[in-house]
Amino acid sequence: MLSEDSQHRIWAEDTISDCLDRHEYAPIIFVGSGISRRYLGAPSWRELLSELATICPEIEYPIEYYEEEYTNPQIATQFINAFRDWAWEDHGQFEHFPRELYDRDGSPDKYLKYKVAEFFRKLSPDSPDDLPDDFQEEIKALRQISPHAVVTTNYDQLLENIYPGFETMVGQDIYKKDRKKVGDLFKIHGCVTQEDSLILTKSDYDDFEKQKKYISAKLLTYFSEHPVLILGHSASDDNIQRLLSELDRMIPTDETDLIPNIFLLNYEDGAEKLEGDPNLSRDELIDVGDERRVRVNAVHAHSFKWVYDAFGQGEASTKFKLSRYESSLTKYTT
Repeated sequence: MLSEDSQHRIWAEDTISDCLDRHEYAPIIFVGSGISRRYLGAPSWRELLSELATICPEIEYPIEYYEEEYTNPQIATQFINAFRDWAWEDHGQFEHFPRELYDRDGSPDKYLKYKVAEFFRKLSPDSPDDLPDDFQEEIKALRQISPHAVVTTNYDQLLENIYPGFETMVGQDIYKKDRKKVGDLFKIHGCVTQEDSLILTKSDYDDFEKQKKYISAKLLTYFSEHPVLILGHSASDDNIQRLLSELDRMIPTDETDLIPNIFLLNYEDGAEKLEGDPNLSRDELIDVGDERRVRVNAVHAHSFKWVYDAFGQGEASTKFKLSRYESSLTKYTT
């Protein structure tokens, strides 16, 4: 962990505090796969596809074969028929696929998505008590932020256990909600509880692109009016680049201008090296396409607890914590 007198930590804590003081609403947390990887040991995109290629007996070649020609969503598309063939070979035995799956409405990709959902269900904790011991202090600090809303591209149910009182909205349901309501968990790429909702194949991503203007409108409001903490995403992540591109179009900025309410948390391996680096960048210049770039705050950390603690200190977050506490009292006394 960066020491309390680290220049980068002092700058980050002061900047986060100033941002929270300037905004009426509690923070938005935008969570990517890096957080599930950190707390659950979840796979990367490539590792997931490699696992799928390994478990399916109808897939002849390793992942490297497909990578010569296809992107990740295209590789998932190539797997559809192999998983369908495997499922029908299993029909009558129901050793690998449940009987009801065959009668369920849906496209041929339902067998592939079933296995993906099954994989992430096994990774997901069953209750908050099952969260990893090594990160209990960090997760407690993350919970204490009490965000206005959490948005994630992850399929698993880690966040449902970190924020058990939040209402989960999956996929396109995000634009049906009142944006002023607090305590929502938006799973924009689907959830293991709804296998058909998973954004996985090339067709899924194409459909998501057609519909994303509704989700983007909601997210752009969040990104323009709230402090925003981006976790588990890198600056090269397509989801971040697309969203910041649209934000830049809505509120045009020069790349020398900083978007002051957005903080990208970067994991740095090696606490000692991090402590000894006097040149840690305080901003991240992100390429958003069409020869445009936007600049956001960059926070570097090995342990995330102090960053979460800083985001949990704002007045809006404190008010939200009190309102949740009062709601709980009402629930249990009436």
